[in-house]
Amino acid sequence: MDWDKDSLGDTGGVPVLFPQAYVVLGQFLVLRKDEELFREWLKETCGANAKQSRDCSGCLREWCDAFL
Repeated sequence: MDWDKDSLGDTGGVPVLFPQAYVVLGQFLVLRKDEELFREWLKETCGANAKQSRDCSGCLREWCDAFL
């Protein structure tokens, strides 16, 4: 199975290390929604740059605020 095409749609050529979004959400929650720690984890784990890690943590924070 090609996760880039089958699960996540177009990723703009960015490699997908986490085939399910709940894996990333889970790590955000394990880190107790600490955005700074989460951004550092993203950078170390998958090489996310500052904008990517900021965007991802912001989206997860908004989702958690709305649904948890």
